[in-house]
Amino acid sequence: MKKFISKIRQIQKNYDCKDFDGYNIFRILKLTKNEVKTQSNLISDLLNPKSIYHSQSNEFFKEFVQIVFDDGFTLDSYKVKVEAKIDTKKYNEEIESGRIDIILEQEKPSKKAILIENKVYAKNQEKQLERYYEYCLKEYVSPENFRIIYLTQFGDEYITKNLHLKENVYEISYKKEIVMWLKMCYNICADINQKLILNQWINALIYLTTNEERKVRNRLIQFEIFKNKELFEKHSNIEEIEELKKFLNTGISKHKKLYDSYEKDLKELLKNSSYEIPLTELTEDKLYEILKIRKKLKFSDIMKAPK
Repeated sequence: MKKFISKIRQIQKNYDCKDFDGYNIFRILKLTKNEVKTQSNLISDLLNPKSIYHSQSNEFFKEFVQIVFDDGFTLDSYKVKVEAKIDTKKYNEEIESGRIDIILEQEKPSKKAILIENKVYAKNQEKQLERYYEYCLKEYVSPENFRIIYLTQFGDEYITKNLHLKENVYEISYKKEIVMWLKMCYNICADINQKLILNQWINALIYLTTNEERKVRNRLIQFEIFKNKELFEKHSNIEEIEELKKFLNTGISKHKKLYDSYEKDLKELLKNSSYEIPLTELTEDKLYEILKIRKKLKFSDIMKAPK
């Protein structure tokens, strides 16, 4: 029993992901995954020095560019637009126009811009950033005058054969840069309502970007339950076993009863994998392969490794 509980605690420690973010309006109203109506509007408002909602001038913007750019790139007296139309046909009739999620544009003393393409779940359109890059070269004359930001949950790479575009795309994530920036915004503002909203937004994003980690943690725990099912069936202390079941059902995940659903979830995992085997043949090595995680070597494994 102690060995089993110790293993469960170790898995929890290894996958320290947020399971419950309290009474969170973003999650209750299912706003977190909405790229335009939620994320783009909120980000653009914080970046807007003339926002009537935060009254922080360009303080949030200064923190943002400091996090994203390492060359001191910035804008002065800029305007912010959401879902802004990029009229590529103005320069090339053959290139299809599009809409950029957020654009910050400076008109004077020279024309400069920051374009943010926001991808929470949506897929890229064909050569989407390539079209924007070609437009920017004409509109802002030189790559020195614009920056293109590709924002995804985990900082995904934008795949392109255009080497010039590749050099000028800044790939950032909600998981790292945006959460870091929002924490800085939280520290800057003094208004309690602003702090409350920013804190809920931060927690909602942390929850969103640790979803895969929670799934891995849950399956690892359920595999330990499966391996030790005799412990639950034959243990003499019924009261102790019921307490353990209760902990596994409600003490780890707030949204899934890990004990009650362990067999169903593991079978579903196998069904969706390349292994056509019954649950009884699932080994730890196969599980790690399915979950695409590396098994930590023990000292004894290192000593046995060929020299």
